Amino acid sequence: MADTTIDTTALPFSLEKQKAVLGHVLYDERFFGTVIGRLEPEWFSEPLVCRIYDAAKRWYKKWGKQPSVRELIDSEWIGGKLAPQEINQIQGLISLVKTSREQYSPTPLLAEMEVWVKTRLLQLAIPKAAMSFNKRDIDNAVVTLNSMVKEFHEIRFLDDGESSFDKFGQELIKENMDRSHALTFGLNAMDRLIDPYGNGGSLFPGDMTVILAPTNVGKTSVMVTIACHNIAQGKSVLFISHEGRPDEIKSKFMRCLTGMTPPEMLRAYQDPNMAENLRAYEEMFRRYLVYVPMNKPGQTVEEVAAAIERYQDRRRLSTGKGFDLLVNDYPAKLTTTQAKEGNLQLRHVQEIVYNQFVQMGLHHKFHVLVAVQTNREGSKVNRRMGTFKHETRLLHMEDVMESWGIMTAAATVISVNRTTEDAEMNKLTYLLCKSRSGDVGWAVVCNTDYQRCRIHANDLGAFWYRGEDGLGDQAADIMNAMKGQVLTSDKLKWYQEQAGRGL
Repeated sequence: MADTTIDTTALPFSLEKQKAVLGHVLYDERFFGTVIGRLEPEWFSEPLVCRIYDAAKRWYKKWGKQPSVRELIDSEWIGGKLAPQEINQIQGLISLVKTSREQYSPTPLLAEMEVWVKTRLLQLAIPKAAMSFNKRDIDNAVVTLNSMVKEFHEIRFLDDGESSFDKFGQELIKENMDRSHALTFGLNAMDRLIDPYGNGGSLFPGDMTVILAPTNVGKTSVMVTIACHNIAQGKSVLFISHEGRPDEIKSKFMRCLTGMTPPEMLRAYQDPNMAENLRAYEEMFRRYLVYVPMNKPGQTVEEVAAAIERYQDRRRLSTGKGFDLLVNDYPAKLTTTQAKEGNLQLRHVQEIVYNQFVQMGLHHKFHVLVAVQTNREGSKVNRRMGTFKHETRLLHMEDVMESWGIMTAAATVISVNRTTEDAEMNKLTYLLCKSRSGDVGWAVVCNTDYQRCRIHANDLGAFWYRGEDGLGDQAADIMNAMKGQVLTSDKLKWYQEQAGRGL
C-alpha cells in the first residue's frame, strides 16, 4: 500500500515550481503580499532558494514592504553576509526564477499552497491533540483543536471568505500603504478633496471612480487626461474603448503627454531632431500604456472581463506587477450574457455591467476609471437649454442616465460641467459628488486646453469652492484672483454680490 503521509517539512512542489514561487515573490507585489506572512523559508528544499526567500521575509519584517532585487542583494542578509562567489550564485538564481515564474501562473500555485498549508496544519495538530487526549488532558486537547480550527479557516491565499476585525491594526497599516500606491487625478486640489489624508494621490487600488458627464462634453478627454498624468508618474494603464476612432484616441494620448496640438505634432515629426524627442514619448507609452479598442457591436462585459484577465496576466508575467489603472470608455456600450433572454431592463443591464468592473478592481487590485452619461434632463441643465435656461446648479448623481446602482457601486463620483459659456472661456467645473474619504459638494474650476487634450493640470490653473452652483462668467475673473487657492464662502458671497450689482 502506498505511503500517503504528508511531508510537512517542504513545499509539495518540484524544484522548478519552488523556483516559480520565489520568482512570483520577487517580481509580483500582489503575490508577495499574499504569501510572505504564511510561507516559511525552511519549506523550500533548495538551499539558495531558501536563503533568498529568507532575506526577502526579513526585509519585509524590517521595512514593511517588498524589496527590489537590488535592495535584496545589497541587504545585510545577502550582500552584508555572503562571500562574492555566493552572491554571484544568488544573482544567477534570481535571473533563473524570473523565467521559472513564466511557466506557472500565480493563481493555481496559490490554490495548491493553501491546500498544502491547511493539510499540514491538520497533520501537525491532530496527533498533538490525540496525545493530550490519551493522557486524559482533555482541556489541552480541546485548546489544540480549537486553535487549529481557527487557524485553518484564517488561512486564505485566494481572496474569498469572511472578513474579521482580529487584525485591524495590520489592516490600518495596509490602508496607509495603499495610500502610498494611490493614483493621482492629475490635479492637486482634487486629490486633496477626494482624500484629505492622502500623500499626493486619491484614487485607491481596488476602488472605482465614475466620471458623470453629459454628451459631447469630453468624457473621453477627461479620462485620457487622468491616464496621462499617471503614465507620467510611471504608473501602468490598461485603456479600453468601446466607441470613437482608435486613431483619434491615440492622438488624444499623444497630444496630452507632449502638450502639442495636431499641427505642432505633424511639424515635429517632420523635423528629425524633434522627431527623436517624440519617440521618447512613444517609448513611454510602450512601457506604461496598453490601449485596446473593443468596438464590436453587442459585446458583453463577460467578454471584456476575460480580455482584461488575459492582459493582466500578461502584464504580471512580463513586469512582475499588474496594471495600476484600468480605464473603460465606456461600459454603457456593453451588454451581459444575463440579458440573452431579453427579460432585463436597460438599467438592470447597466447595473450588472458596472458592478463587474467594481469586482475586477477588487480582484486585480487596480483602480477602475469609467464614465457614464447623464440623462437628457442633465444634458439640458448643463447646456442651460429650454426650461433650464436660467439654471445655475451643477450636475449631481441624480442626473445619471438609467441606473442609480452605478452611483452606489462607485467609491468616487465626479460630474463634469461645461456650458457653452465655459467652452468659450476655456473653463470646466468638476463637482465632487461622492468620495470614500473626503467631504462632497466641492466644485473645482479648471482652465482647460482641449486642443492639446489637457482637460486639467496644475500648471493650467484651478480654484475650488464649497457649493453646487456654477459661477458663470465670473469664473474667469475669479481665476485671475484665486488661481491655486480655495474660494472661501465669504469671498464667494462677495463675488456674487458684485455680480448682482453688475460690477
